[in-house]
Amino acid sequence: MALKTFFNHLKSKGISLNKITIQVENGAEFSGIRLHHKRNFKKEIEALGPKVRYIPSHYPDANADVKSSHRLIKNEFYSKHIFF
Repeated sequence: MALKTFFNHLKSKGISLNKITIQVENGAEFSGIRLHHKRNFKKEIEALGPKVRYIPSHYPDANADVKSSHRLIKNEFYSKHIFF
């Protein structure tokens, strides 16, 4: 999981993981409330130390920063490089 690598990097810099909160959407990929399934995203992340917080239902703008950054990454990085 890419987050484990990121968390290990933070720990190597002396950052306490139990002071970190990750905000995610309510989608199924994050074990959100919309669908019932057996994914354990929240449990796996919280076992490493950080907390997981879901954006409030019916507040799509709560995740606007993430959506904006994904758009910029797509436009400025992926469209300029060819990956094989």
